[in-house]
Amino acid sequence: MAGALGRMQWKPPQLQAFNLWPEHVAALHVWQQAATGQLRWADGRPSGVEWHSLRAHPVCIAMPDDQRERVLRDVAAMERPWISATLRAIAERRERG
Repeated sequence: MAGALGRMQWKPPQLQAFNLWPEHVAALHVWQQAATGQLRWADGRPSGVEWHSLRAHPVCIAMPDDQRERVLRDVAAMERPWISATLRAIAERRERG
């Protein structure tokens, strides 16, 4: 076992490129700023956005009123696939035992 581990080489993680339209930059910023204010599953994994906390978060309070609801809709659109991916990861981990 030690021999196999000794031959392994560390490789830095590959960054995945993605395109972000300018009108969605604000939603990504809100998502990143509010990442610590997420609900948690029993195993500690994030389960989604705590919406009441997000609306009270300084990044949302500082946002112009006429933009806030659009940006929050965009955050909700980001949250749905993120939750699905999290649930798939939990199911895969349970299947492996």
